[in-house]
Amino acid sequence: MFLIGPPGDYKRRIVNLFGFLTSREMEFVQISRDTTEADIKQRREIFNKSGVFFDQASVRCAVGGNVLVLDGIEKAERNVLPLLNNLLENREMNLEDGRHLIPHFRYDALLQEFGDEVLKSWKLERVHQDFRIIALGLPVPTFKGNPLDPPLRSRFQARNIQSIERDEVLDVIHHTVGIDHSHPFKKLVDLAFALNFSKEHDFKKFEKHSGDVAHVPYFVIDNLLYGAAITKMLEKETGGESSLRSIFELMYPFKGSKIGSAVDENLGPEVRSTKRPMKLNLNPLPLPSQMETLEMALGCLKSDINRGLLLYGSQGCG
Repeated sequence: MFLIGPPGDYKRRIVNLFGFLTSREMEFVQISRDTTEADIKQRREIFNKSGVFFDQASVRCAVGGNVLVLDGIEKAERNVLPLLNNLLENREMNLEDGRHLIPHFRYDALLQEFGDEVLKSWKLERVHQDFRIIALGLPVPTFKGNPLDPPLRSRFQARNIQSIERDEVLDVIHHTVGIDHSHPFKKLVDLAFALNFSKEHDFKKFEKHSGDVAHVPYFVIDNLLYGAAITKMLEKETGGESSLRSIFELMYPFKGSKIGSAVDENLGPEVRSTKRPMKLNLNPLPLPSQMETLEMALGCLKSDINRGLLLYGSQGCG
């Protein structure tokens, strides 16, 4: 199956639920422009001072009858697509160590005719009948990537997975985090959908990325749940309202006049926060410019919905 939809972990959560409900073992392979045949088939590594071929996820899933999840298939290069197509359609693959994967019905027929020892001497491997592939990808050309070749696309049953709607987002935040619909965080939800509406309608004609960020980046709706959890934790720690702009920049670190005007329109003018700072046992104390970043980092670590945090900046920013 092929699940196609906007960026975010919504598609991956659906796949994880599928694996849980069906009690299927799964392996994820992240596809990128640097993915080669060795990442799909076998990789040669040094073991006990000699080169040994190790099966990669696709081979392990094919032999073991597990579910192989190809995440980001729109990034696959042309030299990888025929390999995936042959595995999907024919259940066949030539491995670097001399073995050959063949479909289960051909293997079973040869097994009855020649026996197990002969098939082992021929280095034939049986592809399990329960082996399945799930591909996750972005719609192209709305997002950057390579459109799937028709032969490969025809091997999948495709389904369009859209992000959840605004009212459903508010309901999920309310039941999961405990922030009700009257909370100021609702403005961030409105801002996220306003930015995505601008991308879908007003900014499709901009093909090049200008210095004014004419092409508004997509706001990942899934980030709203994590932003709400951090907001809840910061308000509990500091006893006051969190800066909506700081939470927004944590979820959407992009700049530009188009984005700035949308932020001002939905969040209003920037005001100084009156909440008390967190008590940190540090010596020396952090600079005021570093304090907000530290609070956001602690909010990410202490929130009920934990997630990784990436800090980036110019050289010497501390």
